[in-house]
Amino acid sequence: MPQSTSKNKNTNLASPKSNDITKLQPARLNKVSTSVNAHHSVDNQDVTMENSSSGNWSVVQPNKNPKIGVGLAGFGISFLFLGMLLLFDKGLLAIGNILFIVGLSCVIGVQRTLKFFFQRQKIKASLSFFGGISVVLFGWPIVGMLLEIYGFILLFSGFFPVAINFMRRVPLLGTLLNLPGITGLLDRVAGDTRRTMV
Repeated sequence: MPQSTSKNKNTNLASPKSNDITKLQPARLNKVSTSVNAHHSVDNQDVTMENSSSGNWSVVQPNKNPKIGVGLAGFGISFLFLGMLLLFDKGLLAIGNILFIVGLSCVIGVQRTLKFFFQRQKIKASLSFFGGISVVLFGWPIVGMLLEIYGFILLFSGFFPVAINFMRRVPLLGTLLNLPGITGLLDRVAGDTRRTMV
């Protein structure tokens, strides 16, 4: 019997009266809401939090821009490939270029895209790439695609070693890429493979 009275005393001490809780609750909510970040990652999805005028936080929507961006970039590459197959059709090439740029900006963000393209050391590559896009839009698709391919190689050549090493690990593609003639060519394109190994 003495044990039950000690439990009751502990629970009475631990839990304040209901009037005390209502007095403490608004101040506690304000402290919590000011310490909460406005952007969280839940289950590999970005969740944006929004603060309303009453001070309460509400979940807006998961950020689906990267998924949409991958789809747009994929469609852009498909349109570019189809435009080159159909004897440099300028309409398909223009749509492919626009979709690729919009998809890239959705995947990595607008600010990071601008920062990537307009770095000092990449200005020649960016001018060539965007100059090629504008030449395609003005109606000279072959010249524009040559300029664009040159700019693409200059811009994204840093990613080639990582992409080649990734493709070498894909089961069927890896055996094809490890054939004697292809391996030497890819080693020259990839550069030092030990540098990019993880």
